[in-house]
Amino acid sequence: MFSYFLTEHIVGLTPLFFRIFNILLHACNAALLLRLLRKRMPEKAAFVAAMFFVILPNQGEVAGIITGRSESLMLLFLLLCWLELDHQERFSTFSGVFFACALLSKESAVMFPFLWAMSEFVFKRGEFFDRKCLRSFLPMLTMVAGSIGLRWIVLRRVFHGGDDYFAGVRYAIRLLTVAKFFFTQSLVSLAAGLRFRIDYSRPMIPNSSLQDWRSWLALTVGLFLIGIAVYALVRKRSPSAFWILWAFAFWLPTSNLLVKLDTLGAGRFLYVPSIGYCVILAHALLTKPSPPKKVFLVTLMTWYMVVSHARSRVWATQLGIAQWMVKTNPFSNRGWESLGCYYLSQQNWSDARPAFEKAVELDSRRPENYYNLGILEYQQRNFPVAKKYFLTACSLNPRDPDTWEHLGAIAQIEGEKSTAIRNYLQVLALRPYHATSHYNLGRLFMETGHLDLAVFHYREFLALTPGDADAGPVRALLERIHRDHSNL
Repeated sequence: MFSYFLTEHIVGLTPLFFRIFNILLHACNAALLLRLLRKRMPEKAAFVAAMFFVILPNQGEVAGIITGRSESLMLLFLLLCWLELDHQERFSTFSGVFFACALLSKESAVMFPFLWAMSEFVFKRGEFFDRKCLRSFLPMLTMVAGSIGLRWIVLRRVFHGGDDYFAGVRYAIRLLTVAKFFFTQSLVSLAAGLRFRIDYSRPMIPNSSLQDWRSWLALTVGLFLIGIAVYALVRKRSPSAFWILWAFAFWLPTSNLLVKLDTLGAGRFLYVPSIGYCVILAHALLTKPSPPKKVFLVTLMTWYMVVSHARSRVWATQLGIAQWMVKTNPFSNRGWESLGCYYLSQQNWSDARPAFEKAVELDSRRPENYYNLGILEYQQRNFPVAKKYFLTACSLNPRDPDTWEHLGAIAQIEGEKSTAIRNYLQVLALRPYHATSHYNLGRLFMETGHLDLAVFHYREFLALTPGDADAGPVRALLERIHRDHSNL
């Protein structure tokens, strides 16, 4: 959130600048990765691996979507931490600061201390968890424990990814479904640039069954690869094994196997794991190079650049993203919602309505769907119909302050002042810093003769938004009230 705050204060809320920032982050990560890999593999292979990392089609979601910044920020700070550990050969203040920033960027950073210890064993040929390694590993492990404890104290939960995608499903079914999804969707999207989807809402990807031999095959192959990688790392100190385990370790927290998430997958989840794929691919193509390998390398890079360019056109606009979501997954509730929100922002109500109604048809228990229909009717001044939708949304999620605010506004328009006051007070109970509700309560209390309460809410409004367009008239009103009371 802090990076968004800085971007907004430096260049404003123009989406283009947020995307430029994301692209610069991606470029910085590629440069840092190249510097790191040059110490661990031949320079030409390191350069090719970094190039693959830059142009992989899957990276478009992190660079193109404004809210996809957490993965790239986490990787930036992890690479800086790793390079600092390499430079100092011990845990330093800077490496601690970088690792702390990575933990604050995304929870998956908790995997890094274990992977760093493996890298020391593989690339620096030391003993596993020797004294030198422990002097850096233990401080990072302590920071991980502190981060988990702080999240529990502040948020009352360690990790949270929304509603459980596999709610009510046995763990064996979860495991089989995820294994099959990884090989048939995620890996194909990463390596071939195909099957590009933004949303995997049900029922597009059905749960596997215990009788599904393809799921069992995927699980067996996955476990076999992990077992071979562990063996090769421990017994042979294999760099390829390390990079396989790197990819697996950073994929695992977003796999639905350890942490419950509200989605089965996303391109951004493969951003950090893709480093393992890029390194292994570069190593395979540049070890004992031959003309067929060179042709394949050039062809693959050209393909990745063409697909990445095509995908960048999807990420360019909100409409493009929404249309692609519903095109590649007609069951995507979020896709239809995004499409409706775009049309709503353009005041294209005739196209917004069927999109929102489709979202309700797909998920009748999601309060946002009814809230959006309420906004649609509110903008067209169909207040009774809007009220019905807002009340439905409120019954599904009574803790949404925006819904209560609109109910308060409708009650105020309809002259139901006591109802409007109750609704605005409910907004402040959920969001005490909501300036608009303070302003509206000030007006309502003035109209109902509760002068002291009106003054209180007007002062809260001025404290929260002193530069608002209505701040001047409110100050003048408060000064007049103060003079009248002084004369009395």
